[in-house]
Amino acid sequence: MVSSEQKPHPEYSRLAKDAAKDTSMEYMRNLITSVETYLKKNVADINGLFIKHDIEAVIISAVLSRFKRDEKVAVKYPSYESVFLCNHKYYQRTRERHPLHFLYIDIDDDDVDQFIQNPMLEYPFFFKAPELQRSLHQYVIKDCQQLKEIVSQLRIVLPKYNAETKYVNEYALDLQKYPLASKNIMICEEFISDCLQLNWEGWVDHQGTIFTYGFTDEILLDYGIFSDFIMPSILPDAVLSKAANICKEILRDISFKSSFVNIELWIKKTNYDDIRIIEVNPRIASSYQNQYRSSYHGANLYHSIIKLSMGHTDIGVIPNIQTNFTGLYSCQSVIGTRCDGKISQLLDLDKIEQEKQSRKDYNFVFYFNDPEFEIVDNHQSGGKVLMKVFFTTKTYEQAQNESLRLKKLFLIKDNFDMTMPKIDHQ
Repeated sequence: MVSSEQKPHPEYSRLAKDAAKDTSMEYMRNLITSVETYLKKNVADINGLFIKHDIEAVIISAVLSRFKRDEKVAVKYPSYESVFLCNHKYYQRTRERHPLHFLYIDIDDDDVDQFIQNPMLEYPFFFKAPELQRSLHQYVIKDCQQLKEIVSQLRIVLPKYNAETKYVNEYALDLQKYPLASKNIMICEEFISDCLQLNWEGWVDHQGTIFTYGFTDEILLDYGIFSDFIMPSILPDAVLSKAANICKEILRDISFKSSFVNIELWIKKTNYDDIRIIEVNPRIASSYQNQYRSSYHGANLYHSIIKLSMGHTDIGVIPNIQTNFTGLYSCQSVIGTRCDGKISQLLDLDKIEQEKQSRKDYNFVFYFNDPEFEIVDNHQSGGKVLMKVFFTTKTYEQAQNESLRLKKLFLIKDNFDMTMPKIDHQ
């Protein structure tokens, strides 16, 4: 199977051109109006929802949260405030019980220049937009000069990048309670290193009871460039249990209900008891659907999402390593780069074609279908994702080795260390 976008993801086009020309409040206003009209016209006939992207969770919850009480809505959905508290990474941090050290700067504020000279956090620190989409606008800041250059760029592009979510927040949120939701802020966080990364996915029923759906190991190379998502996780059960409890705490604290959620966590390599939240996402990781189906008999994440929104208590087969593991480790090999250049200069397209022909059971997903599309100013911490390859293996180590083989085979230019981190699963 081969999937390809007709055009590059809009977010990548924006960054490549250093402008967000297709982002505007007018676009979001028209979209909200269209969704409102459709839902009101068909509300009696809608009995389920399927949400797999952040923007879908944001728009649907915003519109439904404004429905009048006499407009009977059969489907179950989370409140917009709870979705916002997941989606806005600054306000999310304010609700965590044990957050990283963090603060924010308003890039439209004159005081930002003073902050650049005295940042109040030790270098290096992590610098990111509050509402991340495809991990854009996130950086590891190493010195004052770099911070100054990035803030100068953000003063141009961030207001355009924020325009859509800013409109939704003004439409559906109490801005007196959350005044920063309409500001062009960036979050500064302590830089975390020497950590493993884990994804927890679960759901909250309509009474607020929280359940675990699955765990996935997210493997990062060279200080944060995207690498692999492998399931099932091989971390010890005690670590997974503690991670799940941390996830459940924040979901209770923000009153999140009636939906699935994805939470990313840091785990200190030298102390597995030290677990911190990276971010909370008000939806599942949509790319995990086929991985769950490959690794667990009977699991169908998409069907479970719909059943939950329909009010069912039985949402289908739940992944369980003891009862329905297929014996296959499912890997999502993420092939990215920190280099600039045309796609044809970054990826060996001939070798990719050869692999596609010889690996018919692999699923190749391309983020760019134009080999002449050019990536510029690629200075973010995680680089740019160029493509993904999905496959299964009989062991975890085989999954890591195969992913590494594909990266070395496909990437013409790379500037990062490809040494795979080790996970102690004893």
